[in-house]
Amino acid sequence: MKETSFDVGANAVVQLGENLYKNTYGVLIEYITNSYDADASHVKISISRTKGTVTIEDDGVGMTLDELTDNFLKVGNNRRKKYKSSTTEKGRLVTGRKGFGKLACFGLFKSFQVDTFKNNQKSSLIVTSTENNDGEFEYTAMIDTESKPIEHQNGTIIYLSQNTKEIVDNEILAESIAKRLNIMYDGTPKDPTGFTIYLEDYIINQSYRNEIVLNHDIKFSYKIPEDIHRFTKNKDIVNYIIENKITGTIIARKKTVRIKENKGVVLFARGKLCQEATYLNINPSNSYGYAHLYAEFHVDFIDNESKDNIGTDRTALNETPTTIALFKAIEILIKAYATLYDEDAKNRDDKAIEEFKNEDTYLDIKKSIESISDEEIRAELLRLLNVQIKSNVKDESVDVEGFEKFQMLTNNITPTYILKSDQISKEDVKDNVTTSYDHLVQYLRDKYSYTQSDGENIFNNIYGDSSKLCELDSIVTILPGV
Repeated sequence: MKETSFDVGANAVVQLGENLYKNTYGVLIEYITNSYDADASHVKISISRTKGTVTIEDDGVGMTLDELTDNFLKVGNNRRKKYKSSTTEKGRLVTGRKGFGKLACFGLFKSFQVDTFKNNQKSSLIVTSTENNDGEFEYTAMIDTESKPIEHQNGTIIYLSQNTKEIVDNEILAESIAKRLNIMYDGTPKDPTGFTIYLEDYIINQSYRNEIVLNHDIKFSYKIPEDIHRFTKNKDIVNYIIENKITGTIIARKKTVRIKENKGVVLFARGKLCQEATYLNINPSNSYGYAHLYAEFHVDFIDNESKDNIGTDRTALNETPTTIALFKAIEILIKAYATLYDEDAKNRDDKAIEEFKNEDTYLDIKKSIESISDEEIRAELLRLLNVQIKSNVKDESVDVEGFEKFQMLTNNITPTYILKSDQISKEDVKDNVTTSYDHLVQYLRDKYSYTQSDGENIFNNIYGDSSKLCELDSIVTILPGV
């Protein structure tokens, strides 16, 4: 026997690329993270939808001709093993591992070209795929035999052309990238340039990601590990979170989250999505709070092990002892979130209601209701008022809209039950009557087409139990909670 090697055909390469990367943002993310691993400070992406081309340019370390050959023409190279390091010269955690990212464009573009610059030398690679009459893919790869001298800063430019699928608009691309990458940063003392992605007019930096993903429509927000003791007192779980340096944010949105990829729990390893949104083994219908949940955890430790805990397409983790233990810990946190959501929502609403009950709007309505002599009606109106208040709690305060119904109703009911004609002076307007007795009587005649006698009988004739002119029960039904 003699030593041999696999000869991977074009069909396998194209199908592997197509199966792993089914959309444009997935392709772009692979090349963006390659630039990040090359210690670039920025990536610039240009798109021509009319020509079907995409250009990705970075200012990373670039590649020599040998490095280009090794990195792009050998599928499955594990960079971390090869260079015996999981960090770059800038101290970044290397995101690449399996060596499949170079296949990202296959299945979405028919051709790609790499121009890379290092130490004023340019090296190029061009790969083009075609489909023969049998429906099988063939490709041709052309690479420089030697690099060419050129005055150019270090970096790499990748040209993708002849797209086979529609390229979505830039806004969708930018948001999709921001949701799946958390490697952007503004700079550190060791690396003051940071890392930023430029997609045409979109600047995808940490601020953009925070705006799109985290800092919007927030009802409640919790930090892990800072708030870990609010979620669990279990020392084993607390130690597990801290020892593995798990960090994250758990957010309850103000509005129900309807888009699948925006709700539930997502996981990142080395700043790159490794688990799409999931509720794990939790039934989201078990708590109202789950409909508002978005949580993301950074679990870099799972990508440090020799065994592969992350699925090749990075949509889900592989089932290993490490990931099983991780999911168990996260499930405990998310189950505790449901209880915290209910408690914090109640505390927030109670505080808003308490503050509202010190405001003039509430005090005026309450005073009018309490001036009604009929105990049954007074109690019912106070109950309905409290229902209205609870339903009007919004954004940590009580919305005053709708309370004019109570003011109108109490002002109409008050004269019915506590005033008599001999108590009303035609020259002295009482506090709870908005006009003089004569005007009030005329108003009631006009409103209810009342033609009977005046005096105290007018109120009983209009508002009394046997009256067909104004039925209090029908008025009350316009209020909430009835």
